[in-house]
Amino acid sequence: MKNRILIAVLCGALTAALLCACGKTPAEKTGAPSPEISESEGESAAQPVAGLIAELDALQDVDKNNYVRNALNADAFATVLASDDKTIRLRTDKAENVVIPEGDYTGKTIVFEAANSGVVSSGALGTVIVEAIGEEGLTLNGRVETLAVYGENTTVNLNGGAGTLYARGKNCVFRLTGGTYGKIISVNQTVLIENRTENDVTVYMANGAPQVLAAGETLQF
Repeated sequence: MKNRILIAVLCGALTAALLCACGKTPAEKTGAPSPEISESEGESAAQPVAGLIAELDALQDVDKNNYVRNALNADAFATVLASDDKTIRLRTDKAENVVIPEGDYTGKTIVFEAANSGVVSSGALGTVIVEAIGEEGLTLNGRVETLAVYGENTTVNLNGGAGTLYARGKNCVFRLTGGTYGKIISVNQTVLIENRTENDVTVYMANGAPQVLAAGETLQF
């Protein structure tokens, strides 16, 4: 009889120990869902930005000599702009006022390598690449599909909207005063963006998550 009681006690103790070892987790006890493993915020933000930077790098591959029609002054640039040439580079050290008249230039790639000149455009533009431009900066009264700024100390006044804006050069200023905008991508830490439009814009930064710049706000980083 004693043996039976001892066996029963031992079995009870063993059962209790097993239940304790295999007990429920705190989340199961409280009914709370178990935590899920998710992708980090840094990786989530970096993936789209990496692709956008790759697009920016591809734009910079416009050859300076081959398959590009170079213009050495404002008059020559105007002549080439009116031609069938698809890729045009204004390359000049002169201090000139460059004007792009009204018209559809969306099928062209225009490169500015004009450190002392200011540019005012009233046309609809395709791809514009700014390697260097004067203190007067670039004023776009018409819409541009893609604008990429590589040069330093560049001011761009955008009055007609844009598809995509890239800023890689230091001390770049984007003043958005009219039109609608797609993505704005910054690959440096010295950019000023003034959103004077009536719509929010999204700014993608290489070192962080995208930010929404509300109408009337200014973002500097």
